Amino acid sequence: MLGFSNHDQFLQAGEVLRGAGLVPEVIDDALGDAAWITPRAIALPRYRWRLREPSELHALIGLFVLGEAVDSRRVARALAPMTLDAWIDAGVLRAPASDGTVRSGLRIVPIGPWLLAADSPEFDDPVAASEFVMSPGGTTLQLGWSAIRRPARRVLDLGSGCGYLGLVASEFSEQVVATDCNPRAVEISWFNARLNGVDAMEARAGDLWEPVRGERFDLVLSNPPFVIAPTPHLTFRDSGVRGDEFCRRIIREVPELLEEGGYCQMLANLAHRADRPWREELAEWFADTGCDALVFVTRREPIDEYAMNWITTTESQDAAVVPGLFAQWMEDYARLGITEVSYLLVNLRRRSGPSHWFHVDDEGAKIAGPCGDAIAERFALLDGLARLDSDDAIQARCWRLHPEARLVQEHVMTDDGPRVVHNQLDMRGTLRHFAGLDVNVLRLLVGCDGQQPLRSLLDGMAEALGMERQRVTQVALPVVRHLIERGFLLPMP
Repeated sequence: MLGFSNHDQFLQAGEVLRGAGLVPEVIDDALGDAAWITPRAIALPRYRWRLREPSELHALIGLFVLGEAVDSRRVARALAPMTLDAWIDAGVLRAPASDGTVRSGLRIVPIGPWLLAADSPEFDDPVAASEFVMSPGGTTLQLGWSAIRRPARRVLDLGSGCGYLGLVASEFSEQVVATDCNPRAVEISWFNARLNGVDAMEARAGDLWEPVRGERFDLVLSNPPFVIAPTPHLTFRDSGVRGDEFCRRIIREVPELLEEGGYCQMLANLAHRADRPWREELAEWFADTGCDALVFVTRREPIDEYAMNWITTTESQDAAVVPGLFAQWMEDYARLGITEVSYLLVNLRRRSGPSHWFHVDDEGAKIAGPCGDAIAERFALLDGLARLDSDDAIQARCWRLHPEARLVQEHVMTDDGPRVVHNQLDMRGTLRHFAGLDVNVLRLLVGCDGQQPLRSLLDGMAEALGMERQRVTQVALPVVRHLIERGFLLPMP
C-alpha cells in the first residue's frame, strides 16, 4: 500500500522535499533547463554531469527526478529529520541494494506549487506498462492553465492519472473527485492529494462515468487517453477504441454530469479523413448536447509526424524498433482513411434553451499560461454575439479593440522607402492567436475606440473607398464578425 503512516507524516514529507530545494526554479538552475519535466534518455548524461557534485539537493534530484540510484547515506541526510525507513515503508523508496545505493519507486517532481508523484518511465514489463502512471506532460499543464477558475462546489477530474488537474481544481472548488480506470492511478492521485495537504480531494476507481453515476459537477476537467494508436497497451495514452471515437463519446455523454451552467474542459484528438470535411465531422460531436461549445485547434499534424512523435515519446527511440512500429501505425491509418490529426482544447457549457452555439477557432491558438479568464471572456463574447440576431444589431453597437491586441506590420524596403506588405493582429497574454488583416479593415479597426457605432465606421469606409455602402458591408461585416468571435473586438455596454 502506497502512503505514509499518518496525515502529519505526509505533510512532513512535503516540507522536507520543498525545504531541500525540490522546487521548479531550483531544479531548472541545477539541470540547466526546464526540459527535465518530461526528460528524454538522450539528455540524461548531461543532467548527470550537472549533478556531479555530491550535495544533498543533487541527491534528491537524481533520486526523484531522474530515477537514479543514489548512495543511501546521502539520501538519508537529504531526507532528515525523516528516516529512510519511513520512506521505504511508505512504498516511495526501495530497500537499499547490496552496493549501498537506493532507488525511488516513484518519480516525484514539482509542478508549480504541487509535488507530483508518478511512475518512472523505465517500465518494460507489459503488465506494468498497462498500469503506468505518467508525470504531467505539456498537454496536461496546458489544460490546467485553461481551467475556468470560478468558485465551484464540485469538480470532477476524469481520467485523473497522477491527479494534477484535481489539485489545480482544489484551489477554487469545495470538493474534487478524481477518477481513473487504472487502480494504480487512483492510488497515486490519493497519495498526491495527501502529500500536498489537499483533504477536499478524493480518488475513485472505475471506468468513465461508473464511479460518479448520478452525480453532478460544476466543472469537469479531462485529459483522456486520446491518442489514435493501432494497438492499445498504455492506459494513460490509449482508450482501446478505434480512431477518435472515445473523445466523441465523452463529449456526447458528459453533459449528463454537468450542473446548469457547468463546464467541461478537455483535450481531444480529431482524425481528419479524406472522405469527409473535418468541420462537418466535428460539428456532429456537439449536435443536440444541450451545450454551447468553444473548440480551439491548437495544432494539426500530418499522420507521419503524428505517429513518429508518439512512438518516440511513449514507446521506443531504438533505431532497430522504430521502423516496424512506424509501419504498423501508418498501415492502421491507411485502413481508417486518416490523413491528418488535430489537437483540440474543447470547452463545453451546459445551458438550457432551444438553441446553442458552436464555434471553432482553428487559427493556431497558443496556450502560454493561465488563461481560464480569457476563455470565459470568449464565452461571454459569443453569448453576446448570439443575442445580436441581425447585421443591423451588430452595426448599431460600439466596439473597441481588446487591450491585449497588437498590430504587427511587415515592411519591405523599396526605392521609395519602406512599404507595408502584411498587417496582422496579435493577441498577447496567455491565450495567444493572430489574424491577418486587409489594409481597409485595418483602417476600420483604427476607428473602433468604443465611441462610434460600427454603422458610422462603415459609412466612412464606403465614402473613403468610393464604393456602395451595401458592397462595403457585404465584404467588411463578415470580417468584423470573425474578429468579434475571436475576441479581438469587445462590445461597449
